[in-house]
Amino acid sequence: MSKLKRIMKYMISAIVVILIILIIFIITSLYREMFLQKDILPIIESEIGFELSTPPINDSQEVIRFHVKKNSIAEQAGLMDGDILIEENYATTHLGEFANSIYQSRGKAYSFNIKRGANIVHITIPKVQQFRN
Repeated sequence: MSKLKRIMKYMISAIVVILIILIIFIITSLYREMFLQKDILPIIESEIGFELSTPPINDSQEVIRFHVKKNSIAEQAGLMDGDILIEENYATTHLGEFANSIYQSRGKAYSFNIKRGANIVHITIPKVQQFRN
């Protein structure tokens, strides 16, 4: 019986460690997303000339929708108000990750797909040498 108790004790310890690691992962993921949205997203929106919103499209799903400023880099690249960001043919809602990927591509053009009505359109943002902070 003591061997079984020892095994159970190790299993419980392992489960506790796994739960702690999972909680740390979730907290750091949430913090990273908040940082990207708070610090990086406004820079991207200002420099490229769009605003992003995440309106719900039904009770359980949101999308990233573009609101494009006139005469901006975004408008010149072909983005239009109401375009929806998609990733591999499905809508994405990761604002921070999208902003960070554009920010990290500075000095290079950045391409992505959007959904406009029933059509999927490929958009390329021309290279931005440096983003202002």
